[in-house]
Amino acid sequence: DYINEAVEVSSDFSFGEAYDKEWALKDQGHREGIKEANQKIIHHMLEKYDVDSITKITGIPKDEVLSYLESN
Repeated sequence: DYINEAVEVSSDFSFGEAYDKEWALKDQGHREGIKEANQKIIHHMLEKYDVDSITKITGIPKDEVLSYLESN
């Protein structure tokens, strides 16, 4: 019964589509969390370091650091 159910579910395209949407939402949340964390890091580091130093120390791309400066 388990094998038959697994075969049936795997052939149900709406199941795969729902899984893809769930994965995409989790990935989007993960990316937004990283962006928010990077912004906090940049904010605190700007008190002591210049943009080039922040980029070298953190590995955050320079364009992202500059984008943060432009938005604040």
